[in-house]
Amino acid sequence: MKNEVDIQWVLQVVNKIHASGTSHAGDFRLNGLIVSSDADGYNVSIEDGRCSLHLGFQNTYDLHYPDDSALQSFWAKMEQVLGKGRR
Repeated sequence: MKNEVDIQWVLQVVNKIHASGTSHAGDFRLNGLIVSSDADGYNVSIEDGRCSLHLGFQNTYDLHYPDDSALQSFWAKMEQVLGKGRR
């Protein structure tokens, strides 16, 4: 399965989790998703316990997931956070 990540859409999800989620030990949590970042904010991670997506400097990313079902669930959780699907 080819994975093309819409970085801008993911950053919208991250911003919504920061704004509406709960803070816990430096992370923000909402809808089963956990967002964390490094001190300067250039690297951001979003995960759900099965999948993880790390956004790096200059729109680089690293996506890890065990199977397509887990990945689809991960995207669905992010869609629920924004109330709209991926572009």
